[in-house]
Amino acid sequence: MKAISVIAVITLILALQSFAWKDTDFYMQHKSTWEKSRETTLAVANAMPEEKYDYTPDGEVRTFGAQILHLAYSNQFIIDVFLNGKQVKFEDLDAAKLSKKEIIKYLNESYDHVMEAMKKIKKSELNEMVNIGGGRQISKAEVFDFMRDHVTNHRAKANLYIRLNKIKPPAYAF
Repeated sequence: MKAISVIAVITLILALQSFAWKDTDFYMQHKSTWEKSRETTLAVANAMPEEKYDYTPDGEVRTFGAQILHLAYSNQFIIDVFLNGKQVKFEDLDAAKLSKKEIIKYLNESYDHVMEAMKKIKKSELNEMVNIGGGRQISKAEVFDFMRDHVTNHRAKANLYIRLNKIKPPAYAF
């Protein structure tokens, strides 16, 4: 009888542990979405020929290369400032000084930065509030939504630039 009680207690403990939040759960819940975002964004960046990376629809907005570089830089900036509390001054990098290959490398590295941040964040940090400017605060969990929305915004603009150059953009997939 005592053996059955011990087995029951062990089984109960193991069952409860399976319901407990693990610090890797946030990463596992969001990993595939961010991997698909990387894949889609890299496809858009690769679709535009290098000689068109300086294309801008009207001369007053970012070039195609600058859209991609801004998106990549912003991923890293948002993580450094809002998740890691670093004091970093935002700067728009000059895409004209970089090749398509260099911009795409930087873009890929920015996604590595996002994935690493998701792996590192602990459950206890997800509800911590951070200032994002203008008196607005969001949770650290929402920072990842903010980044994803920002990526989508600039990827959509880049997609439009591709279409304006009569190039078929990559198909969207989720």
